[in-house]
Amino acid sequence: ISHRMTITCLILILKYYNKRNVPVHYKSFSMFLAFHETLGHLVQAAILYENIQKGIVPQCMGLTTIHDQDQFQSEGIAQTLTYFLDTDDTHHDLILVRREMDIYKYMVTSNMHLMINSGQSIEKCTDYGTAYLPFKTPAETANSLASKMNNPQFRCYEYVYGPSAVFFKEFAQKASVSQKQKLLACVYNEGMPPDELMALSRKIVSG
Repeated sequence: ISHRMTITCLILILKYYNKRNVPVHYKSFSMFLAFHETLGHLVQAAILYENIQKGIVPQCMGLTTIHDQDQFQSEGIAQTLTYFLDTDDTHHDLILVRREMDIYKYMVTSNMHLMINSGQSIEKCTDYGTAYLPFKTPAETANSLASKMNNPQFRCYEYVYGPSAVFFKEFAQKASVSQKQKLLACVYNEGMPPDELMALSRKIVSG
């Protein structure tokens, strides 16, 4: 994995920034996005493709959607990858702050998604979000909620960010370096639903 990550870091990736919905992109966002999208999703996809070509995993595994159970694994490790790597970049102050803010933000938004999809008003959910996310305007919070409420396609996908990030964070904080490397290797080479992933993590820590 380390070799593939090194090669991937040399790839120039042109990202399109959505200026309509997110007019301002901070430096910490761009730095953290490099870990999430490149070392997270791109490397996972490259290894999946290679394993399919070698016949290690069935070809059907190459058909992925945002409804797959392994989205918990995919988004969770992408959000917390800096817990598993020990480099100057992963210890950068902006990376550390952005990581913790994002995990906190996604836990709050997960609560809002549960509230809005259980029938509570968008006004009540917006008030909740504004209280716990003071750096977001009520309009931004309401817009996010409307998207999740009116488009079911987004629901299961957005739900996993907070809980999956907390799962990987808690594992990384109690695991040794070798245990983290073992889980990381499994995550990058296999697609696992949440129950299998959690069972594997317990086995690694206890073994």
